[in-house]
Amino acid sequence: MRRHQLLSTTTTILLSLLPIAHSTPITCLTNSTSTTIESLVACFNDYTVPANFYDQSSYNAAQPNATESTAWTDAITSLLWVDNNCSTTAVPSILNGVFTISLFNESVPNGGSYCVLSEVDAGPSGYTRGWGLAIVPASRAAVSRFVHFSTPEPVSLENTPLQSVTLFASIGAKSLLISGRDRRSYNVTTPCVAATPGTEPFYVSDPAHDNVSPLLPTSPESTN
Repeated sequence: MRRHQLLSTTTTILLSLLPIAHSTPITCLTNSTSTTIESLVACFNDYTVPANFYDQSSYNAAQPNATESTAWTDAITSLLWVDNNCSTTAVPSILNGVFTISLFNESVPNGGSYCVLSEVDAGPSGYTRGWGLAIVPASRAAVSRFVHFSTPEPVSLENTPLQSVTLFASIGAKSLLISGRDRRSYNVTTPCVAATPGTEPFYVSDPAHDNVSPLLPTSPESTN
């Protein structure tokens, strides 16, 4: 009996010493290095879910269900209609604690103001859900062109987040949408596009070639 109690106590102590994976707040919006919209995007881009991260179980857990998908699209729609009211615009209640809409003011001379829809927390390897990052000018007066920029493959197509945010800001575009996942984050071939012999296949987590990405339903909203 005493030996059993000793083993149980030892097991409990050992388990308590094991590292526990947990989420931590994403601080890009308050980080002192985020002085411009370009540096803000660079900060968020570091949280992109990496290649070969998901298995079937973790991918399914990260995907939005039907209610969440509708709420995510509604959040994008709300973002597109802000006009100096970003600080009072909220995500649908089902997304509370997962995503947030925040006002970001550039801390440089003649800096702009932007409204940002972003994920709240990240795990050890990146975003907890990885649905994406959306940005619009904080006022309609700051929109010079009704142009939408999107970056569906933020890692494999190198520098596209920086390129897209630079163009977005420089021409006064209407919106910017950046995927939160590497296109290879779930390394399973998509059934949507047939693989060409001798070339790398397209994957389920690639929003440019598959129809289940959280990024895809938001694109029509951004073009309206």
